[in-house]
Amino acid sequence: MFFYSENYNYPLHKWDGQPKITINPYRYQVVFEHIKAILGISINDFLMDTNIDFNEILLKMGSIHSKEYLDVQEDAYYYAYCFGEFELSKTPIGLLRKTFLYPQLAHALGTYEATRYAIDKGFAVSLGGGHHHALRDLGEGFSLINDIAFAAQKLGDKKILIVDADAHRGNGVAQIVGQLKNIFIYDLYNCENYPTGDEYK
Repeated sequence: MFFYSENYNYPLHKWDGQPKITINPYRYQVVFEHIKAILGISINDFLMDTNIDFNEILLKMGSIHSKEYLDVQEDAYYYAYCFGEFELSKTPIGLLRKTFLYPQLAHALGTYEATRYAIDKGFAVSLGGGHHHALRDLGEGFSLINDIAFAAQKLGDKKILIVDADAHRGNGVAQIVGQLKNIFIYDLYNCENYPTGDEYK
């Protein structure tokens, strides 16, 4: 089963002139359409939830992110820092939340629901998520909310293997859940790439 929601995408079409961020804001929709075409499957093969209570999900993030960090989701500077675009710091906070925070909260929900479905049924894929750079107290590397750590933490004491094959180290996942005895992380990354530092080599 595949998990996808239109809420995964960053709705930059609502902006008067798109900010210059270096990610494709609609890549989740692109993957969704590609999978449908390649596999010849229908919309019924995707579990989609369009009625998401984002404030409720944000409250649940207190299990992996500090209250102080979750409170700064009302500060435009943190969006500018996380997405590497200073102009975002001049943007109304409500627009930033709807454009960047809400999609990543939807990703966290999708990652958890797909993980739970896979445990029950044997296989599932969420087309969003992978925000492995979000630390307990700081968002960085385009990652505001750590969906992987959230899903792992929500599963309680089940044995979990996290395989991270991104070019960048999942520093946020390692910091938040890496010390838990039931979680094992296999992380393949380029140690010369972001994030840098001797502790990543």
